[in-house]
Amino acid sequence: GNLQLAASDLTGIITTYGRTPAGQEAAILLANVYLQQAQPQLAVAQLQQLLSVGTKPEFEGPANDMLGKAFEEAGQYDDAAVAYAAAAAATPYDMLQADLWLDEARAALAARDTARAIAAYRSIIEEDDESVAAAEAVFRLAELRTLQGG
Repeated sequence: GNLQLAASDLTGIITTYGRTPAGQEAAILLANVYLQQAQPQLAVAQLQQLLSVGTKPEFEGPANDMLGKAFEEAGQYDDAAVAYAAAAAATPYDMLQADLWLDEARAALAARDTARAIAAYRSIIEEDDESVAAAEAVFRLAELRTLQGG
């Protein structure tokens, strides 16, 4: 329950073991702590630092997902959509990938980038047209057509 202590301990792990899996996982966890403390800019900086030095493949998707969340919290919706798309591209699991595309579409709509949102929804439908995410994508596409008058 002590987020300041957690941040301090995680920073120590990152400093000592930064390029190792433990260090990279600690960096993602530290970003999460920053988000819980309503400090999205610190989370963005932490994750951008992690991604700039290159992550282990298993952390690229989660790091970009957390980066998308941090950008959304900071009101940077264009950047959030880009981060969610990168997370989806780095994720080998279809169901998680579809959820990330839904996140991308939501952020894109918040950024008023309807074309990007439509592309994300279509990616979901093309990947698996019988999933729950695909059903939501079909609904959201119909909703967008209605709002656009066509």
